Amino acid sequence: FFTPAVQAAVPDLVPENKLDLANSLNQLAIFISLFIGQGLGGILYAATGAAVLFMINAFTYLFSSASEVFIKIPQTLPEKSMKGVSTLKTFFADTMEGLRYVWNQKGMRILFIVAALLYLFIAPMALLLPFYVEDYLNLDASWYGYLLMSLGVGSVLGYLIAGTANVRGRAQSNMIIFSLLGASLTMGIVGF
Repeated sequence: FFTPAVQAAVPDLVPENKLDLANSLNQLAIFISLFIGQGLGGILYAATGAAVLFMINAFTYLFSSASEVFIKIPQTLPEKSMKGVSTLKTFFADTMEGLRYVWNQKGMRILFIVAALLYLFIAPMALLLPFYVEDYLNLDASWYGYLLMSLGVGSVLGYLIAGTANVRGRAQSNMIIFSLLGASLTMGIVGF
């Protein structure tokens, strides 16, 4: 619930001409926190165990929720609130409208399909990585953290480039293709 709400709020918080940069900075913040958290998480897990990490995680969620109380998001509320089935119908209608829009835009359709396939193949890697580290590499949990941290570094660099590169049209398409190829190659290297 949290991440989609934050993503949906970004356009209401920044001017339209700064939206690309704001989205990139938002993703950058997410991946920096993952980078630091996962890198340190592996080391702390090896040093202290899971209980201490669960407690630290709980405190960071409490701090995050307390700090977000002060964010004021301008919004337009509907005149009349919808109930149950009506809300669900509106949700599905809006979702279908969004999917139709994406499907009718060639570039967005291709990006949507590629992103779906990419996540389809990345999910098993994320699930199997701990077993790969422990059973195949015969390393401890800190190395799992290092591998996740390296994924975070790549993501941070990608979002920095995406947020600062002002490319459009064919150059943007080429940049996306080379980024996907680069991600594929580096995932293959990790496997070996």
